[in-house]
Amino acid sequence: MEGGIKKRGFSSVYIVIMLGSLLFLVFCVLEAATGYAAASISEEVTALAGRSVLSYYDPALYERYGVFALAADDEKLAAYAKHYIDASIKGEGLLVTRMRSGRVTASSVGLEGTQLAPFKEQVVQLGTLCAAGAALDQGSIFSGAVAASSAADTSFSGQLQSIATEPPDPEYLEESSEEEGEEGPREKKDDPKEPGRRQARKLLSDYDRAVRAGGSPMLLLSSGSRDWSAEALAVDEYILDRCGRITKSASGGALQYETEFIMYGYRNDSSNQACVRSSLFWTRMPLNTAKILKDPVRRREIEAAAAAFTAIPYPLAFAALLAINAAIDSNGDVTKIISGEVVPVTESLPSFGSYDDYLRLLLLAVPEDKKLARLMDVMQQNVKGLDMHDMCFGFELEAAFEKRCYAPGFQTRKRTVTQRHVYK
Repeated sequence: MEGGIKKRGFSSVYIVIMLGSLLFLVFCVLEAATGYAAASISEEVTALAGRSVLSYYDPALYERYGVFALAADDEKLAAYAKHYIDASIKGEGLLVTRMRSGRVTASSVGLEGTQLAPFKEQVVQLGTLCAAGAALDQGSIFSGAVAASSAADTSFSGQLQSIATEPPDPEYLEESSEEEGEEGPREKKDDPKEPGRRQARKLLSDYDRAVRAGGSPMLLLSSGSRDWSAEALAVDEYILDRCGRITKSASGGALQYETEFIMYGYRNDSSNQACVRSSLFWTRMPLNTAKILKDPVRRREIEAAAAAFTAIPYPLAFAALLAINAAIDSNGDVTKIISGEVVPVTESLPSFGSYDDYLRLLLLAVPEDKKLARLMDVMQQNVKGLDMHDMCFGFELEAAFEKRCYAPGFQTRKRTVTQRHVYK
């Protein structure tokens, strides 16, 4: 009798030990699974909260300029993020993870509204879209090269060079005759890309001649090399698309000639207009000088007039008369350009010579940091209540999480997630 009782007691203890071990194993597996899930969930919840906070951008700034920015109050950003994190982890499906959020902090250091780098990223993307749209609408080789070079991360001149030297497509070569099994001479069909290649070659060639002429802002475009930055060109396209100018006055702004303000920085339209007229004049001067020298009739007239001034040495008289004639032509060209007429930069590109085209050339001579800073000034003047010092283009979010363990006696597990959320 006693032996049977002892045997049954031993079996009960054995069963309890086995069930306890099995239960402990289940707790360990459950803890491992929920721990892995909690780590993944904390990352996703923080990312979701960051994206939700980015949705509090300034709608007026976006509507007018397409730029995203939000109020750079770090405490308010952290409060918004905390709200979204708490709402996410308290969802019915996440109760099994036994998670709770801790302290949430946000910092916009390095992404303030006065920082040029994050602002430039948005402007470059928008400018590339503007250039692509212009290339599709107008077939502009200039805008097309901007869009292509931005997509390929190459220089504008390099993109033009690749367009100019692109070999013909074999599809547009065909056999013109075939006799006794031997191929005859091959002739070209009309390749639709050939006009673009010719235009690119002319643009590069004519630009080289303009640079060698010297004495105009066009010389500044080379800056020692002809590798123009695709990003700089995209910024310029954005400025021309979004800002007013002499031929397209801004509406409701403190300045009507916003593009000219970005170029020269004066706080009144009259000063900026005077500066752009001067720049256009000195841009046209070397081109008109070369044009007069190539015209045999006008050159002979100037030579005859210079020879008539016997009191002045002939070379000096010739140079003075040449400059006077070029200045008269340049002044007339400036008036035509500002009135909206097309004055071709080169004879080989008759359609490249509008006021906007000349602004594209002149904008390349303006330092990038000045262009971006003045563009911010224009936005601040035109968007009511906007102060770029109080805005930011993103923030760094740090969120702490705690997870209670299922097995008794184990410490609470803690995790901190740090993420950077920026408008792109």
